[in-house]
Amino acid sequence: MDSTGTVLTAVILGPVYGAMVGIISNILISFLSDSHLYFSIINAFIGLIVGVIAKKFKFNICNNCRLNYRNNVANNGSSYIYNINRRFQRRYYR
Repeated sequence: MDSTGTVLTAVILGPVYGAMVGIISNILISFLSDSHLYFSIINAFIGLIVGVIAKKFKFNICNNCRLNYRNNVANNGSSYIYNINRRFQRRYYR
């Protein structure tokens, strides 16, 4: 969960800004807990890798929204069918 901002920034602004957000966020969190300071380099790598992949595969927020919409429709449809099947089984196979 602590990499959400890093990933979002890397996708929108690019790998360098994603790495900067990863380092800065972990430095700020390290004021509360010292163990977070060691993970700043990992968050920087996450920002760099996600940013490079997002640029390489032409990932943008609009494509992601469309993909999420399709996945939600498919998941809701399959769970609706599953629930109908469960109701049928409870009603007729007791």
